[in-house]
Amino acid sequence: MAAEHDGCKGCKYIWKEANEEPCASCKCNCTDNYKRQTNIDVFTTMTPPLLAKWLSEITNHERGTAQEWLDWLNEEIEVKDE
Repeated sequence: MAAEHDGCKGCKYIWKEANEEPCASCKCNCTDNYKRQTNIDVFTTMTPPLLAKWLSEITNHERGTAQEWLDWLNEEIEVKDE
């Protein structure tokens, strides 16, 4: 069963360039390459500034501003001894 298609808007590959596969061979409103975007797709394709802005809007954390979140996102991780 093919996924309901609402154009590129809801497509999993919305972040790809038009000349990249599978978009290059997809025609808008075709279902051959179309896959509906999932919630995790949204997060994994966010740019660091966009993710920082989103985090600043939804959290009540000591890192309140988008810039503070962006700084944190760009920090190296702490490696914990096991």
